[in-house]
Amino acid sequence: MKKLIPIILLSLGALDLWASENYVQNEFELWVENHTSQRYIDQHKSTAIREMKRTGIPASIKLAQAILESNWGKSTLATRAKNHFGIKCHKDWSGKTFYIKDDDYDKNGNLVKSCFRVYDKPKDSFVAHSDFLKDNSRYHHLFSLERTDYKKWARGLKKSGYATSSTYDKKLIQIIEQYHLNVYDENKHPIVMQEPKPNTKPDKNKGKGKWKSKDRWKKTKSEKNKNKGKTKGNDKFKYFKIRTINGLDARIARENMSLETAAERLGVAPWKLMKINDCEKNHIFKKDDNIFLQQKEDKFKEGKKKHLVVGRQSMHYISQRYGIKLKELYRINKMEKGEEPYTYEHIYLKGKRKKKPRLVNN
Repeated sequence: MKKLIPIILLSLGALDLWASENYVQNEFELWVENHTSQRYIDQHKSTAIREMKRTGIPASIKLAQAILESNWGKSTLATRAKNHFGIKCHKDWSGKTFYIKDDDYDKNGNLVKSCFRVYDKPKDSFVAHSDFLKDNSRYHHLFSLERTDYKKWARGLKKSGYATSSTYDKKLIQIIEQYHLNVYDENKHPIVMQEPKPNTKPDKNKGKGKWKSKDRWKKTKSEKNKNKGKTKGNDKFKYFKIRTINGLDARIARENMSLETAAERLGVAPWKLMKINDCEKNHIFKKDDNIFLQQKEDKFKEGKKKHLVVGRQSMHYISQRYGIKLKELYRINKMEKGEEPYTYEHIYLKGKRKKKPRLVNN
C-alpha cells in the first residue's frame, strides 16, 4: 500500500496539471472569441445604423441577422462572396454568383447547390438586405413596428418565414441582448463620428501638467502657449469615438491615455472625470475603454441581467462596460470594495443576488 501512495499522488498531480492547462486553453479561446465578436460589431455597426436611418430596419436586428447568418463573418459565403445575409440569386439578379449546398433539393430529394449573390464588399450585402425586406410584400407589416422593439421584429421575421429554424427569433433576441446591440436602435445612436482633419499637428506635450489639489488642475505656462490656436472640437474626434451606454453619454478612447490627458482632451476637470469613472488620479485609460462624462447609473437598464466574467475582468471593468456605479455593482453582488470575481462567475447587473460570487484568491 505504501508503494502505491507515491504513484497515486503522482497521478493526481499529472491530472491537476492537465486540468490547469486545459482551463487556461479554454479561457484563452473564450477571450479570443469575445474580442473577435466585438471586432465584427465595430466593423459593421455604422453601416447598420445608416441603413436603419434610410429604411427603418433596426440596426440591432440587422447586426444580429448578419452575425447569425455569417457566423461572425467567418462562413464560406461571407468570406468568398461577401454575402453576410445568405441572400440567394433569384430571377432578378444579374451580378456574380456563388454556388454552395444549402437547403435546395432536386426532384429526387437530393441536396443540390444553391445560387447565392456575390458582392464586392460586405457593406453592399447590408444594403441589399434592407432592399430585400423593403421590396418583399410579406415583410411590409414589420415596418409599422417601432424600430426600438427588436423582440417584435425578431418574431415578425420568423413568422414571415425569413428562416426555417423554429427558434430563429429566440436566437436573434439572445444575440442582441448578449452584445447590447439594441443601444444602436436609440435616437441618440452611438455611431462613430468621422475624424475631421486637425488644423495643426497633435501636441506631444498635451496633458503634462500638475495636480494643484484634489479638485483643481493647473496647466504649465509652456502647455498653455503650445495649446494656443488648437481646435478642441477636432481633438475630441481625433482621440475619441462617441457611444451611448446605459442611456449615458460616453467616449471611447482611440489610444492609451492618462486620466490627466483624457481630461484635457475632453475639456473636463480631472477630479470630475476621476469621480464619475470610479478611478484614481494615476489611472490609465486603455484603447477602447469607456469614459463617461456624466454620473453612471445604479443598475443596468437594458435587458441583460448578468455578466459572465472572462479572464481577469475586474469589477471596475464591468462597471465601466455597463455604465454602473462601482459601489452599486459591489452592493448588488454582496461584495466588499476591492474584492474581485473569479473567472466564469456571473456578476449581477441589477437586482440583488443571494450570495457573493467566488472571489479571486478565495
